[in-house]
Amino acid sequence: MSQNTNTPLMPPRGHSTAPSFDPSEVRSLRRYFQDLEALFVRCQITDEAAKKQWAVRYPSIDVADLWETIESFIDVAKSYNDWKADIRALYPGADDTRKWSLADMDQLIGERARIGIHNAADLGCYYRDFMAITKHLIAQNRLSPIEQSRAFLRGFQPALLTRLETRLHLKHPDHYADDPYTMAEIHAAATFILHAYKTIVPVIQPKLAEEIFQCSMKSQFVTLTPEELLSIAPDVRTKYRDAVTPKRVSTEPVASAHIVEIDADEVMDVNQLSCLGATLEPGATIVPDPYETYLKHIPHGEYPAEFTVARDSNTIRSIIALIDNKEQIECIIDPGSQIVAMSEEVCLGLNLLFNPTIQLNMQSANGEVDRSLGLIRNVPFRIAYDILLGRPFDVLTQSVIKNFADENQTITILCPNTGETVTIPTYARGRSRSRQHPSGCRKSHFLASRN
Repeated sequence: MSQNTNTPLMPPRGHSTAPSFDPSEVRSLRRYFQDLEALFVRCQITDEAAKKQWAVRYPSIDVADLWETIESFIDVAKSYNDWKADIRALYPGADDTRKWSLADMDQLIGERARIGIHNAADLGCYYRDFMAITKHLIAQNRLSPIEQSRAFLRGFQPALLTRLETRLHLKHPDHYADDPYTMAEIHAAATFILHAYKTIVPVIQPKLAEEIFQCSMKSQFVTLTPEELLSIAPDVRTKYRDAVTPKRVSTEPVASAHIVEIDADEVMDVNQLSCLGATLEPGATIVPDPYETYLKHIPHGEYPAEFTVARDSNTIRSIIALIDNKEQIECIIDPGSQIVAMSEEVCLGLNLLFNPTIQLNMQSANGEVDRSLGLIRNVPFRIAYDILLGRPFDVLTQSVIKNFADENQTITILCPNTGETVTIPTYARGRSRSRQHPSGCRKSHFLASRN
């Protein structure tokens, strides 16, 4: 590893000009060897063994220990390039032909569809990342330009996609519907729609923060105007917004009841029972319990007739449905629901895309109305089922539900596409059959569609 005095020396470990490699980013391995080989040329290092020694000098100690255990590093008959090929085999994705995969493209599209494209900056970020991945896939013959343009459109939220398609129709009136638009046409139309605008808060002025800082350094007491306070304090702006934003409140008090479970062998005196009802008005009619009245008027020696009454509660019935051709999920049939609702856990488990900008007003049985925030992490509703089949499901399938005395239930549905009619037995709803997420996952919230 000796060098001539007139030639530059290899930089020491940790120097600013020394090459570096981050094991968490495997694509940096290619850049590491490029920088290292440029130093070899500059410092005139040609010995194969010396190249190997310098290559293991700059990475972390764990990486260096791993690289030194490779057989081609120990074998002097193996060249530096042979050893470098063995190193690349340890890091999938470091190879130039396998930098990106179709899964990386799908992950980028799904993430952007979830976050949304709200301004030109979001569009530029999505476009750059998408082009970097798809250009590599096209060069490796794993993706075609037609598939590239169609996949690019999947990253736009529905509202923006509708405006984008309208703009493309106006811009290219002779374009056939079956032919995809080029990436240049799509990007130009999206840029025109977004206009490079962004959302700002007028009260925020960076120069105010600097002025307040300078005053605080020179004076013991600093007086702030409301404008200055709102400019530098986001929490205060939130308090102001909450104080002046109208909120929906109930005009009438919501009735509530306190329910206590009592064992069968527990006896309670009727005088100990409390009544929360309103005072009877003069002339009011009190209707006695009909069954007690019947028992009091039975002739002596005659047995009372048996009455068939409903149970206190019955088990909710469910069916199993194959969702997105991926997994069988438990579904509750609820004709009283106006939407088909799915839990967040099932949606994320099946990798389904959803629009975070849609907001719904959900009304509970007692009349309270809550408003969803539109973002998946802030949806305030929680449900104990996986998928709720509401009225849209009944109307589309013309479902007929038949109940039996033994609590069994069947549902007859009609396929609107094939005309086939089938009868599906339901089962007592039990434990969720959806896939479980690791511990620490947030609780299930609902997602709703307007199907």
